[in-house]
Amino acid sequence: MEEARANALEKRHELDLKLQATTKEKSKWKQRVAHVVEIQRQEALRWSAFTESIQKSIEGQAKPLDLETSLREERDMVNNVLQQQYDNGAKALQEAKHEIHETKMILKDMEKKKNILATQLRQAQGNHDQLLAREQSARATTEMQQIMRMEHPSTTPVSKPPRRRHAINNTITDN
Repeated sequence: MEEARANALEKRHELDLKLQATTKEKSKWKQRVAHVVEIQRQEALRWSAFTESIQKSIEGQAKPLDLETSLREERDMVNNVLQQQYDNGAKALQEAKHEIHETKMILKDMEKKKNILATQLRQAQGNHDQLLAREQSARATTEMQQIMRMEHPSTTPVSKPPRRRHAINNTITDN
């Protein structure tokens, strides 16, 4: 009985350690998600500032002929240089979204594992409590038998344990 109790305590300790490790890993993933979201926000701010500066530059042209030439040059520059940067930003955004999705899936998996570990911990605690109750019951029975033997040393017959019915084969046996 002591061995079962020790095993239950050891299993409970192992489950506690696993639960702590899972919680730490989950917080690390949450930090990664927050970092990726912050990078996306900063990139969006930079892109909007850049487009705004281009817009102001276009509007700042004074001469109509120069404006037309300037617009063509700006359009070509945007199409050639900035489009590539925009495509790179879009690619980075897709990669970040993919990483966020993977992170969310990992977090869900970790949440499932956490729930499984919590269930196992509750089961181990229940087993531990049940073993403690059995131990207390056995001690109480032993103490009562000793008290009865002390009070009536010669008249008390040795008692047999009560008969129990086994549900599996419906037989009565002595335990």
